[in-house]
Amino acid sequence: MKKVLSVLLSVVMMFSCIGVLVYAEGETPVEISNEDLSALVNYALPSGINAVVPAGKTLTVPADKNLIVSIGSTLLVEQGASLVIEGRVSVQENASLKIAGRVTNAPKIACDTQGEAVAEVRFPDLRDFALADKVYIKYAFGYTGGSTDDLTGLEWHDLPQTSALSVWAPLNQYLYINAHIIEPAEISSSDQLGKYDDSKFNVWINDVEMPYTQDQHSIKLLFAGDITYSIWDSDDTFIAERKISLRSGEGYTVYSRDGRTSANDGIVYIKYGQPFSFRVDIDDEYNMSAYSVYVVKGFTLLEFDPNAVLDDSLRVYPDKDGYYMIDPVEGDYTVFVLGVIKNETVEKVSNIFEMVKNVFEMIAKFFRQFLDIFKFD
Repeated sequence: MKKVLSVLLSVVMMFSCIGVLVYAEGETPVEISNEDLSALVNYALPSGINAVVPAGKTLTVPADKNLIVSIGSTLLVEQGASLVIEGRVSVQENASLKIAGRVTNAPKIACDTQGEAVAEVRFPDLRDFALADKVYIKYAFGYTGGSTDDLTGLEWHDLPQTSALSVWAPLNQYLYINAHIIEPAEISSSDQLGKYDDSKFNVWINDVEMPYTQDQHSIKLLFAGDITYSIWDSDDTFIAERKISLRSGEGYTVYSRDGRTSANDGIVYIKYGQPFSFRVDIDDEYNMSAYSVYVVKGFTLLEFDPNAVLDDSLRVYPDKDGYYMIDPVEGDYTVFVLGVIKNETVEKVSNIFEMVKNVFEMIAKFFRQFLDIFKFD
């Protein structure tokens, strides 16, 4: 095949003054070597040619050269082969550069509007990782990739549960992989937060971990590669941690059973399904307070109605050891302690009530005496 290409390229050079040689679509690929490359007129593959860099070979574009994949041509770098770009590569209209092996300096590839430069991304059979029926996986491509970019316009493609799949992905764009752990039926049908945390499920390409942002894994695709996943050896590895806000306040401190307090960052993380207990310590200057403790589902103002803390069904009471319990933890929660006021305020209020009480008793006594004057036998 290599000799065939050399002969064809020689013919192209001989007749380059009157046009380029066009090959029939679907022709068997011909191998191309560095020697063949250097023999090309203007480093341009002939239009319509179907060329391949075979496994075990390396094709190098010199620093001062621009390899042109001409109109209608295809250049395939097989798995196990390499394309080293020290100069540049231009892919013209209706032409294709396909990377199944290695490529160096992919950003030096430029495509016309109708040309393509793609890399093979190979997804394994989920059963090889014991993930069938445990994870739904889909993928998409896009030019954005920042943690705050708008990803709503991505076109997602589902992966099969029981077979491997290879796809051609655009080079120099972002590859997105959304891996969602399947929740138990009783959770997925409710409005509560899930048992699992998708961010704990890792995805790699060529043993490089894909960063997790905006609920998906993404990486700028500068190479072809093989996707691998976390091994599902235990449910516990992927169980979500839920947040509990121990809200601090004047005159009191909230302690979790293990000693974490609202005076630190105010947030305690507990694994889904585990019990959580806490106690409320009242400062000496506030210990006359008749306070109440409420546990409200939610962590921010957008997640719960502040008026809900007045609902007695959300009020909790301590056990014999003084601990309040959330069992089990099935979401994020906020602890509210209401009614803690200074002792001197309690005393002032008590004195005011006592004074008001005395005034009312005096008025009542006066009216009783006044009515007694007009009593008739």
